[in-house]
Amino acid sequence: MNINTILKSKLSEYLKLKYDVAFNDFEIQLTRKDFEGDLTIVVFPLVKIIRQSPANLGNELGSFILNNSKYVNAVSYTHLTLPTICSV
Repeated sequence: MNINTILKSKLSEYLKLKYDVAFNDFEIQLTRKDFEGDLTIVVFPLVKIIRQSPANLGNELGSFILNNSKYVNAVSYTHLTLPTICSV
């Protein structure tokens, strides 16, 4: 199982529990070089569904992933930093 699959599963689980929303169509991209991090979760498709600003939603999802996944070392908005043992 790759890191994207693991993160998508965790995020889907969280949205179902917190908002009773079934969503699994997450877009996870490599983070642009001008931002800190390895991967970026694109939150814009969820903004209308959850009715939160991109910043608030990004921080909420980032905090959840940081606290509930051993594969993430740090979060800045929606930019995730992975441990060096994880390949992207």
